[in-house]
Amino acid sequence: INGKSLDLSQETSSILKLDPSSFTSEQVLTFTLRVEKDNRQAETSVDITLTVTVPPEVSLKNPLRGRKLNPTDPLVLTLSVKSTNPGAIVYQWTFKPSLPAEAFSAGNQSKSIKILPGYVQEGKEYQVSASVTDGANLTNVASTKITVNDRPKVGSLSVLPKEGQALTDKFDLDAIGFSDSDAPLQYQFYYRQLSSTRKVYIG
Repeated sequence: INGKSLDLSQETSSILKLDPSSFTSEQVLTFTLRVEKDNRQAETSVDITLTVTVPPEVSLKNPLRGRKLNPTDPLVLTLSVKSTNPGAIVYQWTFKPSLPAEAFSAGNQSKSIKILPGYVQEGKEYQVSASVTDGANLTNVASTKITVNDRPKVGSLSVLPKEGQALTDKFDLDAIGFSDSDAPLQYQFYYRQLSSTRKVYIG
């Protein structure tokens, strides 16, 4: 095997188990069985053709590249697969924590998947794995992590003075204590009348 002879002369059992790692290349092997008793013997041979099958090469393209995913944004993940084995390829995506089936625009059993907005949770980290099984029933797995952006830590809004005259008095607005790991923050102020839902943005 692999250029070396295999001595089986001491084997006396009718069943022989060989280490699969002994066969690492494509080849034809001739196995011969000899049975002896009282100087009588019988012999038979069988040829075995070995082929080497290699699991598919799988890589997972994550467009975020280390950035956080906003929960209101969609995300498309795509697999790159190379297989030398003929036959259909089966894809299976898994998420931890899990996502419901309706979170995917076309299911989770294709080469690429689209996660729809609103299904991932703010501040969560998801472990994404994709298994690929080729026509030779060989499987390989690729994985990545998705971190979902969280909303800024809520602070308070200070307005001075509390009361004033329209068109004449100046009001100072100060946002205090808002923070986020993804600096810098952007601030937007608006006001509305108590009797209305219309917002008037002022900065």
